[in-house]
Amino acid sequence: HRETSMSFKTMDDGQVLLYANSVNARYQTIPYPWLVFGEKVKVNAVFIRDSTGVSDSILILFGGALSNGIQ
Repeated sequence: HRETSMSFKTMDDGQVLLYANSVNARYQTIPYPWLVFGEKVKVNAVFIRDSTGVSDSILILFGGALSNGIQ
């Protein structure tokens, strides 16, 4: 098991990890600010599978309804 410098969170689960067999688990960084995933698996932690990095513009174009949030 190799430690990675990437950190991911979901709204429902908080901190999540990339599944070891995920293509993105091989990389030290993903050059996009968002990660879209197809499946979550909970073992001893929550892991995400079938993920891909996406840009802000892709989320705006294809991400569905927008709502104003507080930062």
